[in-house]
Amino acid sequence: DATMILSIDYEHNKIKLSSIARDTLVYIPDKDVTEKFTHAYAYGGAELAVKTLNTNFNTNITNYVAVNFSEMASIVDLVGGVQVNLTEAEREQLPNHETLSTGDGVSLDGQQAVAYSRIRYIDSDDMRTSRQREVLTCLFEKMRSMSATQYPQLIRTCLDMCTTSMSYTDILSHSNIL
Repeated sequence: DATMILSIDYEHNKIKLSSIARDTLVYIPDKDVTEKFTHAYAYGGAELAVKTLNTNFNTNITNYVAVNFSEMASIVDLVGGVQVNLTEAEREQLPNHETLSTGDGVSLDGQQAVAYSRIRYIDSDDMRTSRQREVLTCLFEKMRSMSATQYPQLIRTCLDMCTTSMSYTDILSHSNIL
């Protein structure tokens, strides 16, 4: 439902997220068809999605992490939720919205964060991908506020909730950017 490319800039100690729109028309190599990008994942999982990105956008992506919605909600809950900038229209789309305020720094639990990321009908797909990046950015900010000694256990727990081409050691080696 959402595809993002995460780039790590070690020189400036920054993480950059770029979204790929689900309906981007691409050539899907293993199927020899031109269809919406989202179909690449449906046909061949993360491996084919990565291959499709590399083929169409001349990228050299070598690793991936795939998380389903319930796992994403669990990861958000694991770090104590995220804080987002919430409009009234967005608030009305969320579960238990009666308990939420609007404005900057509104705390969302995992279920609400996933619902917030999936909002489709109140604005554009660009806004939807912006919300998805906002949730991940907030997630990284929450992790940054944790002690580095907490990273090993957090990574081990999160690895059980996702599919990835990277090992525990690979991911731990990148945690210094947090």
